[in-house]
Amino acid sequence: VKKVVPSDSFYFSIVRDPIRLAESSFAYYRFYSPAFKKADSLDEFAASAESNYKGLELNNHYARNLMWFDFGHDNNMEDVPGYVNTILAQLDRIFGLVLVAEYFDESLILLKEALCWNLEDVVYFKLNARSSNSVAPMNASTMERLQAWNHLDWRLYSHYNASFWQRVSNYGTQKMERDVAQLKALSHRLASVCLQINNSTGFGASKPMAHAAGTAKLLGYVLKANLSGDDLELCHRMVLPEKQHLTLLQRRQYPKTPPVGK
Repeated sequence: VKKVVPSDSFYFSIVRDPIRLAESSFAYYRFYSPAFKKADSLDEFAASAESNYKGLELNNHYARNLMWFDFGHDNNMEDVPGYVNTILAQLDRIFGLVLVAEYFDESLILLKEALCWNLEDVVYFKLNARSSNSVAPMNASTMERLQAWNHLDWRLYSHYNASFWQRVSNYGTQKMERDVAQLKALSHRLASVCLQINNSTGFGASKPMAHAAGTAKLLGYVLKANLSGDDLELCHRMVLPEKQHLTLLQRRQYPKTPPVGK
């Protein structure tokens, strides 16, 4: 990335509770990771991870310390003295802000502040949510085992969760609460323009998406039928899954060259 962006670029990323991430990863990559394939359930994987996991097998990075891997480091490293703190210090020098998925609204407010954006710039609809019946319940034993198994991710998350709340404190707790409330109001207002509304939730009605990932059943939104013009374009972009959104951006960035003579 540093080879293609200006040297003064602002880098930010996001972390997620490693236990919830492990459950999600098992659902999404159930049939891709060899370590996951050997277990019939998340509980079974957590109980036998050490014996079923081979670090060098293709796609097994999904099964252990996935965030540590995504940040560019060896997800199979042991927590030797000084190692984790050295990596965290390196990451601190790279990233100007690390968001926390469990506090996404607060994260977007901090991102808006860091990038000098307006509140309207971070209005969002939650995408890629799974249906409730595809989220595996976890008992205390499984959660404890997953935390120990993903010990590097837990250190990473704990570090950035602490720095995140320090930034919230610096921003001002009351100011944050006010801005989060305004952000939610803006999201609901846009939802009333774009989406068929679920009367029980007051937000967009959901529907199963045509594709699934592993055992995860994803939900999308139902757009209003009478949309047109700018509203249609905006609302369509707001509910577009990331792969289709990426395709749209790539088409705009690399438009097809018109035929010779045209």
